Amino acid sequence: MRRLLNAALLACALAPTAAPAQPAAPGPSAPLAFTCPPKGTVVRFDTGAILTFGAADGFRCAYTDNYGRKGEKVAGFADDARLLDMGLARLWPLTIGGEQRFDAVLPFSSSSTGKVVTRERYSVLRRETVTVPAGTFNTVLVEWEEYSNTDGGIYDGHRLFWYAPELGIAVKSTVRIMTSYSGRVDHMTFVGSSPVVGDYQAIRITRPGS
Repeated sequence: MRRLLNAALLACALAPTAAPAQPAAPGPSAPLAFTCPPKGTVVRFDTGAILTFGAADGFRCAYTDNYGRKGEKVAGFADDARLLDMGLARLWPLTIGGEQRFDAVLPFSSSSTGKVVTRERYSVLRRETVTVPAGTFNTVLVEWEEYSNTDGGIYDGHRLFWYAPELGIAVKSTVRIMTSYSGRVDHMTFVGSSPVVGDYQAIRITRPGS
């Protein structure tokens, strides 16, 4: 549940001023391999969160946020490495039209011993050129859907990621969450460890050597 709210958060920008457009992306049928942001990359979001990326370990991209807290971005679209073995790793390499479905069983919260089962679906929709404060980027649009029906309550979350393969992060993300507990649509996410309301986008990225 909170993992959809957590998502990611990855984003990019090259300088305080708008960055030039990135080079053309590979052809539409070319699969895209995963890569973490280079060590030392600093990503600033319009939510106020700042992530400084460290060492990469396969699909796991370590970072430190602006409060000194450590975390990981996982396979581009998640924050919990346990999702890799549950099915997320099989989404890669990204191919337009590709999809990965799996059930996830994880603790209800960090302070709870209870478990929640969610149905996960990741869909690789299409390529898009997107402009955010950080610049203009060639991206792949990926949709994440998460559904659970636990203790009489329904949770149904949908998130879109505009993922920039060259940078290894999503430069923009929007979310819609419907719950029967609240009876309303909520727009929330977690950037790093910091909960914020609303969608997010990259406003600046400083890459090593820039």
